[in-house]
Amino acid sequence: MTAIDWRNYTGKSYVNPVKDQGQCGSCWAFAAISVIESRYAIKSGSLYSLSEQQFVDCAGGVYENNGCGGGMAYAAIEYAQDFGVMEEEKYPYVAKDQNCTYIESEVQV
Repeated sequence: MTAIDWRNYTGKSYVNPVKDQGQCGSCWAFAAISVIESRYAIKSGSLYSLSEQQFVDCAGGVYENNGCGGGMAYAAIEYAQDFGVMEEEKYPYVAKDQNCTYIESEVQV
């Protein structure tokens, strides 16, 4: 099996730099976002920094995540399939629970 360095594959990066979740228990959101970012980059050739905060704030309810109180990456991915994900620049990470401010017309992926 051949190893692939996705940080520099064919002269391009398909992964973003490491991000910091701070004091919020949102590792589940970071895990899901990194999977989605990289998968999209491999498929499209465009690497975006997507919003973990959107998952923290919006992927509760039927997706059974609890913001900074923990959650499951697979459920966040299901949320993304249903609603899409905004760029981090448009929905920045603040490392705390907030009300959901997802804007459908701002979805990047």
